[in-house]
Amino acid sequence: MQKRILLATLIILIILWFTRWDVAASKTSDSRVTHWKRDTWTGAIIIEKYRSHEVTKETAQYGIVPIKTATNIWIGLLLINSVWLIYVIKKEGNSSAT
Repeated sequence: MQKRILLATLIILIILWFTRWDVAASKTSDSRVTHWKRDTWTGAIIIEKYRSHEVTKETAQYGIVPIKTATNIWIGLLLINSVWLIYVIKKEGNSSAT
């Protein structure tokens, strides 16, 4: 039972990562491409400007927490959940062997 909950949590965390960024708008001109991306976790808006050999990123609007903090929390939750899942699997394997 505990293994199912941990697997479901792990799957939810992975899905959250792939749905984090939303491209709000794009603009193409002769010399560059500009994307406005919204961080769905924090509400921050980032402007990415792509030129021939250069990418610049600017924060247009800050979110409720810094983007790096949200990423670090996600990585921490993913690691804790993965380690706990491995522990539960090994514990179940040892208890069935005895």
